[in-house]
Amino acid sequence: MRIVRVLLVIVAIVCLAVALSYPIRYHQAQKKNDSDMEALARMRQRVRQSQEAQQDGGMPPNAGQPAGTDAGPEDGSAPPEDVTGISQVGGAGDAAADLGPDAFSGDARDQAGQTPVPEGSTQAAGDAAVPEGSTQAAEDATVPEGSTQAAGDTAVPEDSAKTAVDSTMPEGGEESPGNPPEAGGVTVPAAPTPVPTPTPEPTLEPNYWDLSRYYATTPSPSPTPKAEEGGPTVAPTPTPDRSIRNGPLPYALKEKVVLDKSAILPELKDIYALNDELVGWVNIPDTVIDYPVVQAEDGEYYLTHDFYGEENINGQIILDALCDPYTPSYNLILSGHHMKNGTMFGGLPQYRNQSYWETHKLLEFDTLMERKLYVVFACFYSADYDEDETGFRYNAIIDYKMDADRWLEEIEENQLYDTGIEREFGDEFITLTTCDRARHRNGRFVVVSRKIREGETFE
Repeated sequence: MRIVRVLLVIVAIVCLAVALSYPIRYHQAQKKNDSDMEALARMRQRVRQSQEAQQDGGMPPNAGQPAGTDAGPEDGSAPPEDVTGISQVGGAGDAAADLGPDAFSGDARDQAGQTPVPEGSTQAAGDAAVPEGSTQAAEDATVPEGSTQAAGDTAVPEDSAKTAVDSTMPEGGEESPGNPPEAGGVTVPAAPTPVPTPTPEPTLEPNYWDLSRYYATTPSPSPTPKAEEGGPTVAPTPTPDRSIRNGPLPYALKEKVVLDKSAILPELKDIYALNDELVGWVNIPDTVIDYPVVQAEDGEYYLTHDFYGEENINGQIILDALCDPYTPSYNLILSGHHMKNGTMFGGLPQYRNQSYWETHKLLEFDTLMERKLYVVFACFYSADYDEDETGFRYNAIIDYKMDADRWLEEIEENQLYDTGIEREFGDEFITLTTCDRARHRNGRFVVVSRKIREGETFE
């Protein structure tokens, strides 16, 4: 009996240790993940604050320039002009080039970038140089006595009846544009014939959907056919106008944008260097949601791994593998765990209260190359669509207007309250989702936002 008691005590101790190990490991993993996220958020915030300080103190570096390009000198000034090149075509240097170095005194040259002016000349700065004593206007070229040349034309020898811009036709032959003849001893080059640039034809994938509903058919008058004498009048046939409407294109027809590593936002460069599966950053001001967003081919990898690829049950905020953050897709789906301490997406269900929404309407989502601001317009509970067909369909791929309309109608039917915010096909949407068993056994809580339109403001 004594041996049995000892064995029972040992078994009880082992069971207790196993039972306690899970919450201990859970707490440790959670603490490590929270610490890593806070460190990354501080890293990002430091760079953003540094940029804002530069903007407050003056013109920030590369202001007004596309990301990845050089803006020139740090003081923002234009690079100095090359004052040695005074022989540009049609410029003031043409008139002054033949005067020789002796025509100018040491003090007669203006500031850098202006055309040299002969000493004693009354010529205005920037006009063509004219020899001293000449009364001719600076913009006119010298015309010999008796010439019929108009002011501003190239000089033509006396008694010549043709201007310098005309070419002499060889006797009994046609003009050769490649061999311009001489006019009064001056060779006049023929103007080059402009070569039209071919317009590339748009290409579509084979077996593509019929896009006729995206085109407007506008009748335009066509010539009225002549009616035979005594016969009925023939009405003109309207010609359809196949020009595309001023509206959003189907996603598949958009020009695709790929990641340009030289254009990564400064505050995300160092973070991207730690994990090249980073695609952006999501932040809801005044909440704990301030996290990097990752995307992997295996959509479930970051459910059980942290930002550095180590196993961690807290996981990360994940962008659905079917979504394109850079073009972008019309709907970006972000998912995260519902942590009991409120971290990750554990705070999303607070949007069930309209008062919470009123103070947390705005959502920031920065891709690696662009900062964007969104407004939350709906939230609701839903079942998991994979297990229950009555559940909400996230629609990672919204390509056409009919898809968007059906998706928006489903949101309107399920939303907990009306926010009064308009939405339509062409808006960029972000859908946040997390697990929630408040109303369904394997349920979800969903928060949907759209990109703020130009000129919109929200309190």
